[in-house]
Amino acid sequence: SLRWRPRSVCWRIPNRCTSYVDGLPCGDPMTPMANRRQETPYNCEPLADLARQLLFSPPDKRIEQVRRAEELHDRVDSQVNYPFDFISFRITGYQTESVEPTVLVGAALLPDLRLLIDQLSRSVDIPPDPDEPMETIQILAHRLNVSTKTIERYRRFGLRWRWMRPAAGGRRFIAFTSDAVDNFMSRNARRVQRATQFTQIPAHDRQNLIDRARQVAADRGMSLNQVARHLAREYDRAVETIRLVLEQHDRSQPQHPIFPDRARQLTSRQKELITRALRMGVPVQRLADRFGRTRSTIYRAARDRRAALVRRMSIHYVDSPEFGRDDADQLMPATHDEDAAPPPLPRNAAAIFDDLPVSLRSPYGAGGMPADRQHRALARYNYLKFRAVRLRDGLDRYEPRVRDLDRFDAYVEQFRRLRCRLVDANLHLVLSVARHHLIGNAEHSTARLAELLAAGNPVLLQAIEAFEVTQKQTFESYLTWRLMRRFAALSAETGRAQRRLNDDQWAAEVLASLEEVGMG
Repeated sequence: SLRWRPRSVCWRIPNRCTSYVDGLPCGDPMTPMANRRQETPYNCEPLADLARQLLFSPPDKRIEQVRRAEELHDRVDSQVNYPFDFISFRITGYQTESVEPTVLVGAALLPDLRLLIDQLSRSVDIPPDPDEPMETIQILAHRLNVSTKTIERYRRFGLRWRWMRPAAGGRRFIAFTSDAVDNFMSRNARRVQRATQFTQIPAHDRQNLIDRARQVAADRGMSLNQVARHLAREYDRAVETIRLVLEQHDRSQPQHPIFPDRARQLTSRQKELITRALRMGVPVQRLADRFGRTRSTIYRAARDRRAALVRRMSIHYVDSPEFGRDDADQLMPATHDEDAAPPPLPRNAAAIFDDLPVSLRSPYGAGGMPADRQHRALARYNYLKFRAVRLRDGLDRYEPRVRDLDRFDAYVEQFRRLRCRLVDANLHLVLSVARHHLIGNAEHSTARLAELLAAGNPVLLQAIEAFEVTQKQTFESYLTWRLMRRFAALSAETGRAQRRLNDDQWAAEVLASLEEVGMG
């Protein structure tokens, strides 16, 4: 099984006080200050452990291990899985037998091998070999007729490197062996050929490209990305090259832009006004004329504003192992009574509301929900929030789809209705616990009962948000325990100023607390 290492850069070796960064002691005099930077973490934890152990090997052994790791890197296939014992043997030369063999995926192993080579070669001075020609980034870029940034991208795509120190001394530098370059070019021949054949666009062709882009944008109403993709096929150029040319033109000549909507970005305030106007039913064409934009720009502004609000929404849920299952929708289906009003209490129970203000009898007069149905409702409540969070995290950063935003709003609306249903079904329990708390209390008045209800309603919402459906305790007993703690703490407060409010004022405070929990 593939085991992934958590994202960490600085770690400590057990029973040692030396901190390690990039695989080298922070106080190593051979480590240049410029090289003490954060490194990409390992994907495979066993290889990360092996790299830390190899850093304590003698220098000559580390040099040998660097060469063995380079040879292994060129033979690894990204589509094949490899036992860790085999990888360790090819790097160290020592055969080990694990009790539980670990298999590493080739696609995750290759970048880890390059990181291991980087750390080991940086920790030791590898002497130059006349039979092993080396090239720096600048020399290799000049030979391949590419930029140094392209060589840096090649390193991410599989071009291995090692650190070298000049014979005369000085700072280490990155170098590439001929074997490393040949191996990369054989595996990425098409990529290298396309980069080496890249040429700058002449001034005459650049002007023709700009004129053609203006014509296409005006005739077809395309965006910048759409025009760039269209002209990339027409001129046999990279899409990013065409896009940069058009962006540079609009920045240098703002008085004659190809894409005026892009040249004049809408502000956050304008997007907010557009979203509010669309929600109120203002026609899109009227907004387009008002802001001097196209209809598509108005729709895009409203979509971006909507997506920004979705990303800022705070949603917390209690996770469960069942949420990630493929059949989770069947395990937690919607019930027919999610939107239904709770049944009223029996008529003979109406006497318990006689001393309540009339405005409070309706919300606290609803019946409860059976324990099994309430347990399923709480599980589905957290599952709906889980689905909403997962959908929000999967939204495209630049082009969120309206369909996904609609699905997110549907999830939010469902779990909000279900929360109101759960609150409504448990208000009678808040009243019951409050009355039980007042038994034997000298201060037994309607005002005191209303004060407990105003303090207990937020506790009800907190219990709904924090209850774990995987525990054996029922929600009714969990809520009762939290209410008793809150009421006891409220009674234990000393020196509390007694608020002198009439019944109507206390009723208004209780209703305000109900609004806070979503029942207003």
